[in-house]
Amino acid sequence: MEKEYRDLGYSFLILLAIVIAGFFKTYFGLIPQFNVSTTTAVHFHAFIMTLWVVLLIIQPLLIRSGRTDIHRIIGRSSYVIAPLVVYSIYLMADKQFHEDVARQFSSAHNWRHLYTPFIKGTLFSVFYILAITNKRRTPFHMRYMICTGLVFVSPSLARVGIFFFHIPVFVSGNLSLLIINLVVIGLIFYDKSKNLNNKAWKIALPFFLFHNISWFILFYP
Repeated sequence: MEKEYRDLGYSFLILLAIVIAGFFKTYFGLIPQFNVSTTTAVHFHAFIMTLWVVLLIIQPLLIRSGRTDIHRIIGRSSYVIAPLVVYSIYLMADKQFHEDVARQFSSAHNWRHLYTPFIKGTLFSVFYILAITNKRRTPFHMRYMICTGLVFVSPSLARVGIFFFHIPVFVSGNLSLLIINLVVIGLIFYDKSKNLNNKAWKIALPFFLFHNISWFILFYP
């Protein structure tokens, strides 16, 4: 691992904090007295997503401490956890769709709201596959794994804006996506300034930009 990224695991603690803050009022803050809408699917999704973030924290710390043997063992577990992440997203999308139908929202509204879980699941899958296919090219592998975490920063950030700062949903959603794009652009220039290979960031950026632009167009009031 490049020395510039040796403390990456600690950086992912920020992601964990953002996730907890974003979902505090709707999940973490309700423990152990959940409301009736907190179904088994919700618990499963929360568990798997938290597990993925914990994996992102632990893996670079193991590399930092020289325990590549344990890193490889835990890495193999991602072959199971990653598909479960996508499955949990599907479960949440299915739950939301049926709740929207029950509330008698329009069909256009219901199908439009499936876009976010669809794009999140797709981007996560793309970056995870790229990470695994580049597992012997550490700089690429590491950066694509970071991208799997960045995919889920925006929904947490958006909720922080909505629940804590009362920012309108459309504005908060777009701001959160814009922040992710700026982070990736920043990482491109950071790697360039350190003479590191930033190709993975350049490949990832169009995916994040597409997500931002398409979300803006689809949900524009």
